This record gives sequence, C-alpha cells and structure tokens, in this order.
Amino acid sequence: DDGELISELAGPVTFATIGEASSPPRNVSVLRVYSESVVVEWSQPSNVYGILAKYRVSLTRLFGTWKMSVNVSGNTFSATIGNLLPFTRHIIKVQAGTIISRRLLWSDPNIDYPPVSFTTKQSESLRPIGVTATHVFSRSALIHWHPPDNRNGNIQWYRVHLQERSKSNGSLTSSNYYVQWKDIRTERTENSSTEIAVENLSPYTRYRVAVRAVNIIYGNELLGKKSRWVKFWTRDETPTAPSSCVVSYTNTTSVGIDWKSPSPFDYQVVFYGVTYESESKEDSIEVYGSSVQLDLQPCETYNVSVTAFTNNSRLLQGPPCYLQTGTWPEGPPRPYNVTISSLTPRSVSIQWEDTDHVCDALHVNGTHVYKLELKEKLFDSGSGRQQLSDWVIVGVIPIENDKRQGNITSLTPDAIYGVSVVAENTQQQLRKESDFVTFKTPYESEPPTC
Repeated sequence: DDGELISELAGPVTFATIGEASSPPRNVSVLRVYSESVVVEWSQPSNVYGILAKYRVSLTRLFGTWKMSVNVSGNTFSATIGNLLPFTRHIIKVQAGTIISRRLLWSDPNIDYPPVSFTTKQSESLRPIGVTATHVFSRSALIHWHPPDNRNGNIQWYRVHLQERSKSNGSLTSSNYYVQWKDIRTERTENSSTEIAVENLSPYTRYRVAVRAVNIIYGNELLGKKSRWVKFWTRDETPTAPSSCVVSYTNTTSVGIDWKSPSPFDYQVVFYGVTYESESKEDSIEVYGSSVQLDLQPCETYNVSVTAFTNNSRLLQGPPCYLQTGTWPEGPPRPYNVTISSLTPRSVSIQWEDTDHVCDALHVNGTHVYKLELKEKLFDSGSGRQQLSDWVIVGVIPIENDKRQGNITSLTPDAIYGVSVVAENTQQQLRKESDFVTFKTPYESEPPTC
C-alpha cells in the first residue's frame, strides 16, 4: 500500500569461522646423536585444535641453505633422521599438523618454543693411516703418516702422542715384573703437515707413537680417532761390535755360523767381513747379512771372527769363535749303504759302512757294537697268500769284533724279510739305526708248473 516491497524470508544459511592452528609440540629434545643420524623426541602440543594428523621434523645446517624434513603420524612422538654430515651443527624444529574443515594447518615453528641445536659426532673412520718412523737416530726420529681416508671438514693440524717403554723394579723372573708404556709428551704439527721430527730422545730406547687429526668446529677443538701405535728403537750413540759367532750346523766340509748384529747406532753397517783360518788355510769373505756357510777342509780346527764395516769407515770386530769340522755328533756313527749278498733260500749275508766320516780318529765317542734286527711279513699257508700281519721282529743277531758284515741263517724259503743295522753306544746308552732294507728268499727248488 505504501510502496514498500517486502521479500519473503529465505531458508537458514550455515557457515563456520576459519580454525586456528594448534600450538607447537612441547619438550623437543635430542635423544641420541650419531655421526650421520639423530633421534628426536617431543610431547603433544598444549593446545590442539581439530584432528592431530601428523608431525613435521625439519633440519637445517647452521650455515648454508641445506634443509630436509620428515613427516610422522600424529600418534608418534619420536623420529630418526639419517643421511647427515658428521661433525656438523644442525638446527631442528618440530611442527604439529592438524586437520580442520578438511584443511591441514601447521603450527608456527617460530613461536613459543626456541629451536633445538646439536652437532653430529665425528666419524669413526677419521683416523690417520700408514704411520711410520724413519730416519731414526740416537736422539731423534722422523714420524710420517697419511691423512684419514674420510675427512670431516678441513684438518687444522695433527697431534703426535709419544710414549716410552718403562719396566718395573722387579727382576725378570719375579712375579711383579711387567712392561708398561709411559707418556712422554704430545707434539703438534705446523698446519696440516703429515710429518714431524721428534727430538730429545734417549739413545737405545724403545718408543711408540700415535697420531690423531684435529678439526676446529665453531671454535671448539675436536679430536679425531687415534691411529695405531707404531714402535721403534732409537740407535745407540756408541756402536757395539758384532756378537761372538755361533755355529748353527757342521759337517765334514762345511759349517754354518750366525752372529748378532751391532746394536742400533747413528751409522749403518755396509757389510761384514768374516775371517777364518786354520793350520792349512786362511781366507776372508764379505757377507751382506748375519749368517753364512763356509766351505772348509775336513778334520780341522778353525778360528773365525766377524768384523762390521760401517759407512763412516769404522771397523767393529767381534770376539772370535772356534769350530772343528768332521766331528761326529753325539752317539755312535749311523750305519749306511746296507747291501744284501749271498742270498739263498735259508741264509743271507748283510754288509754296511760307517766310514762316511773322514776323521777316523774322531768318530768313536765311546765303544759301540752292531746288531742286525730281522723282520718278516707273515702270510697264511693257503694258496691265496693272504697277508696276516705287518712286519714282525723274528730275530736280533749280534755282530762280533766290530765287523761291518753279518750272516743270517735259518730263514724260510719263499718269504719276505726286512733288515736294519743298529749301532749301540755302550757308554752313552744311545743307538742309531740304518735304513730298512727288504729282500725275498728264493724257493729251495723250482715250483711245479701247472
């Protein structure tokens, strides 16, 4: 009537205000730190709006733009992050993700709680390798090594640990005697040099060294793994002469001798001069080692001396040693060259020698006697000739008057025997046995033909 238009009331309209993100997770901390990984834990946020769906763990390095993140479910309160750099400072933040009206909202990582930082541990492979001690003298040595295979950042310098071997006051045979290593000092290289000269050492002393790398991370000195210990002797200031020679073996025409080299000193031994002389021969040879075989005349006594010739023209002569070629070893001579002759169906003759030693006047150490030990292989009496046993001793025949021949009788025709010659020393209760020789007795007559 008055010209106003009134619309009809429409149906009800529904709407919702935009949800607020949850507060950040609480109590963020580092549970365990390794060289290339870390374990992080946290607690649920104080205020949770909507459905708590997941957590986001983000890592950044203190310097640079590197960043990585890992998402875990909302009912998980820890995470393990891998593929990190050793010896590196990291910053870690944890965000809570909630779902409101089908939207995922993340908590603000920059409010309420400060970020957590940590440094990954140094890699265990950071260990110098190939440590050696060279140019060792009486009071100094040069130590050299190679850098680690895996380096964590730049190595600033190296530490060289030096120890000296010390002994207790107990005697060598007492129960409280022991050997231990005593720290002497620690030296530092210039920059990242891989060698250092250690000085002011004691002559003729046992030392050992180990090397470790040093990194500087955020102003802190971080030590790497220590290398393996390397041992060395310092040289003696006054060189000693070679020790008296020792006979290692001897026979009729040759002898082997050994000697101990001079103690370490500041000069090197170039070679050794070995002089040997007897009534019939005198000679000398140069030896580049600490042992030699000399070809000598049989049945003679020799005087042998060893002299060290050094690179500074010093002559260091050791005490002489005396030796004699052609002497028998302890006990009687060993029979050899056993032969079989005059073989019949029921007897045999055995001959042997013991004159391989040319010094007949020296080869008898006490009186000795010979005897023959006879053995037989036993078979059954049937036509199959089946063996019943191994060798069985069937007789011991003494030899009279120190002869080199013996006869054995009362044998069985067509049988297999073995014999050895035994020399026994009656004074020293020693015996030596020849090689075992086998033979077969013939038939008494030709066997019938089939």
